[in-house]
Amino acid sequence: MIAKNAKDNMNQSTFDKIKLILEDNKDCKGKVLIVDNQATYRSSYSRILESSGFETASADCGFKAIEVLTFFRADIVILDCSLNRLENLTCSKYIQQIDPNISIIFTSTDMPSELKILTFKAGGKELIEKASNGKIIKELVEKHICTK
Repeated sequence: MIAKNAKDNMNQSTFDKIKLILEDNKDCKGKVLIVDNQATYRSSYSRILESSGFETASADCGFKAIEVLTFFRADIVILDCSLNRLENLTCSKYIQQIDPNISIIFTSTDMPSELKILTFKAGGKELIEKASNGKIIKELVEKHICTK
């Protein structure tokens, strides 16, 4: 009934566009923001997740990630902490202020034991090595989307 009333109140072209947007997004499993200074990782993670039905956006640093979150409401953020740990660990706190329900998965090329402690203190749900295969990334994202 609501859809019929909405259709009556707008022209056919607008209604058709909205219908297409809804149809395009019906298979979306969730939204993932990928934050990494290296374009190869951003595009690789995006390709893996999009092929599995996730919608993705990306940013090359923590500051841009905060900007992206103003228009892209992510369920999960994959956040690289290799280049500038302090910036991205601080960024995770801002992300949680924007939306406390966003899950954060940290990635790093090096995995010292103190990094795991720092990432969990910063609100991270997981810390994985950047070289992890795509299946692991996909499984972790699915795990955290399903437990929301």
